[in-house]
Amino acid sequence: MSLTIVVRIACLLLVIGGCLAADSAGDEARAARALLRADDIAGAQSRLEKAMAASPNSAELYEMRGELRFRQGDIPAADKDYRKAIELNDHLARAFWGLAQVYRVASYHKKAQLYFWQAHTLDPLDPDIYHSWMGVLKRPQRIVELQKFLDAPSPGTNQHDLEPARRDLEWEKELGDKKLHRLSSEYAASQIPFAALLYDPNHVRAFALPVSINGAKPLKLEVDTGAGGILINSKAAQKVGLRKLRDIKLGGIGDEGERDAYLSMADTVRIGTVEFADSIVEVSDKKTLPEVDGLIGMDVFSAFLVTLDFPKRMLRLAPLPNYLNDGEPHDRTITPELKDFSGVYRLGHALLIPTRVSDSKPVLFLIDTGAGRTMIAADLARQVTKVHNDSYGSVHGLSGKVKDVYMADQLVLQFAGFRQRNLDMSSFDFSKVSRGLGTEVSGFLGLPLLNLFELTIDYRDGVVKFVYSDKR
Repeated sequence: MSLTIVVRIACLLLVIGGCLAADSAGDEARAARALLRADDIAGAQSRLEKAMAASPNSAELYEMRGELRFRQGDIPAADKDYRKAIELNDHLARAFWGLAQVYRVASYHKKAQLYFWQAHTLDPLDPDIYHSWMGVLKRPQRIVELQKFLDAPSPGTNQHDLEPARRDLEWEKELGDKKLHRLSSEYAASQIPFAALLYDPNHVRAFALPVSINGAKPLKLEVDTGAGGILINSKAAQKVGLRKLRDIKLGGIGDEGERDAYLSMADTVRIGTVEFADSIVEVSDKKTLPEVDGLIGMDVFSAFLVTLDFPKRMLRLAPLPNYLNDGEPHDRTITPELKDFSGVYRLGHALLIPTRVSDSKPVLFLIDTGAGRTMIAADLARQVTKVHNDSYGSVHGLSGKVKDVYMADQLVLQFAGFRQRNLDMSSFDFSKVSRGLGTEVSGFLGLPLLNLFELTIDYRDGVVKFVYSDKR
């Protein structure tokens, strides 16, 4: 056998070996993804660590580790892994999809949209990519794509898969050319007093705003940064003349599962001097505070710079710096007015702020004015302090009562340049909350803590500012 033939055979064997290694790495990435989707985070991490030791230059494994780290709440590390995956394989669709997720939660909306499009161009059949891509389309385009999907579904698609698309298409067509939640009043600064709901003369239980829907007598809605949009009970919905448009399920903290609800549309929503037209309102009889008719998320005011001045019991709205009402996505821009703000990750209505708990690495806490106390995830609490059963404490949310509540001993929270010592913090299993948001939530900054501050939120740029006040 000639030397040339021997060399060629050796090269061929190397190529085949490389292909087999790549296939094996891809199989391991898919296996880890299956574990992650089953919420077996430890299993996914263990499998990935072994696979990456065997295939340290696999783009598929770096991409999958990015997905894992995003789910674990380590978004900067996820960003690095997605970029490394793209460096190794610039045609790997899920790496571009993952990077788009990072940009989205960091409020770089224009960059996120570009990467979602690129991911879809590379792999339009991936369900995760397809769903995200549909989310950045304008309504006329979504209607066209939904109709195309229903007319010619992908191979293997069954009736169960088609039914949600049919409902989505009906919903999009019903909305038609409406621009939802359109500001119909002047875009100008405004002040609206809070109503304080009290435990006793010295302790605030919650804050509420008067909200007039369809010109009716104002409802009293709890101010809740942990919620999104407007949620009212069915009795209030009847009073203001709302009709059911679409059935939905709602859930939140609690162990009693999701409950029935429906979507409706208000012709007008007025809060103080600020008015919106064609706003979606959720209706459910899930329990909120007995003194209120429902909840209002502060993302309702996302077109404004939102200041919750708890010490003075006042909501202040101001025009955003460089505001453009053009309906196009924009990237976070830190103007001089925002230089003292801290970045947060925004997942829908949720605002997650990097926080250190005693000597922990940064974890994510939800800024939640609807939480009656500051709370910590039980697994993190056990890592940093002593935890014991709390026989007398109770935690309730939109999904009812939490069964197992614990008490964490002394902790120190550090966020946005502030440091606070906490004794006997409530703790429970946060896995349901984390699954719902798609990233690890390690705690809630509740109203008793937030009440110490004047809190300013810029939903557009994903930044917040805390100004401490002792005038409470």
